[in-house]
Amino acid sequence: MRDELNTRYLPYPELVELTPFAERARGYEIVDSVGREDVTGAVDKVARRMLVPLEAYGRSTVRHELGHVRWSPLRPPRVQFDRRVLAAVEDARINLALAANRVPLELGPESELHVAWLLARDMKRGDALAVWLRSVAAIGTSCEPMLRTLLLSWRAGDGDLVLQRIARIRNKLEEARSERGGEVAPELRARALARELARLLRAEGVLDASGQSQSEFAIDCCTVEGHEHDEDEVGRRRWRKEADEPEGGVKPGELTITRAPLQRARSGGGAPRGWRAASEGSVVRYAHRWTADRAIFRRKARLARGTLLIDVSGSMSLKPADLDAMLASTNAGLVVAIYSGKGDKGELRVVAQGAARAADKHLAAPGGGNIVDLPALGWLARQPGPRLWISDGLVTGVGDQASKALTAQCKAVCKRARIQRVAKLADAAKVLGARG
Repeated sequence: MRDELNTRYLPYPELVELTPFAERARGYEIVDSVGREDVTGAVDKVARRMLVPLEAYGRSTVRHELGHVRWSPLRPPRVQFDRRVLAAVEDARINLALAANRVPLELGPESELHVAWLLARDMKRGDALAVWLRSVAAIGTSCEPMLRTLLLSWRAGDGDLVLQRIARIRNKLEEARSERGGEVAPELRARALARELARLLRAEGVLDASGQSQSEFAIDCCTVEGHEHDEDEVGRRRWRKEADEPEGGVKPGELTITRAPLQRARSGGGAPRGWRAASEGSVVRYAHRWTADRAIFRRKARLARGTLLIDVSGSMSLKPADLDAMLASTNAGLVVAIYSGKGDKGELRVVAQGAARAADKHLAAPGGGNIVDLPALGWLARQPGPRLWISDGLVTGVGDQASKALTAQCKAVCKRARIQRVAKLADAAKVLGARG
């Protein structure tokens, strides 16, 4: 650590904070982080202390920490899951607010490469929590494109799941900021998204049953431990119920199975062939083939089959063009159904089979939550194989509440019925194409 501060790059957090001047106890103490390996940027709003690199390359870090001074709460709330999850989403909230206020975080080429190197190292080490949270914390920065490219190569489907969740967090924060019409999305919205992300990470096995992780990944922008009563009561009760849930404590929603009118021909695949040429049979239909392969008889064709179940809850989606592309690349005997729910009820809707699919309006989600994962998978288990489930892996029941018991039951159904979960339609097309 250098003995003297480089005043040329010295920040003045007092100029951006929202606390009235008369209520400020004192100015901020600025600590130079150049040469430190443990942390490069952090702010303690209670002790009024900021740690940042006082060099040209540190401008983006300074700008980010000033954003925390202006918009982050005085004391980060104490949550009932790994606090690093909340810190990463809070970083994303601050980054997007800076970009919306025309002070985006543009990292230099060397800094962008360094962040990409850190993510590549996390991937190589198999530190899933670090991969997830480093990617979330980079939302709204100039290094996003480089990280996106790396994530596409991370394990089978896992990188795609991270990218889907990043898009959801970004969209929800931007929607909240626009609805409020202010500088930044409400901090409570970030908390809700952090709880949602923590549930997903538990379902994926990144966090343990208590919502914690042994990963050494550090994210220290807000260094003061939170107060237990700062967490909103509804969210705290909900997480505690998940963490301490008795076996069978959360019930699956009531499932209704419907079938949309299949009046639209699927794109590119054509109608399934009802007959095929054969060398044996009772009806001569292809006499012209006698000199070629003697397959002159007509026999009933046996269509390749399979069933695809798609989770279209708030964290997932289904676009007509994507469905058409998937149908065109797979066999004509495929059955496709979507499902989601709201409250204590959900709907499973068959939207494609054979040579036809439903109109675009029938591809809309029945509800915004999962709710009926377990009964929907029960339906899939009774359908012709191969059986594929497109989902982010987050299982919920009544009230869209996550559940360890329901998650375990869903995994058991998948294992028993040989149901394979994939992250997106493109992955399903590859699996079905490889099998058929």
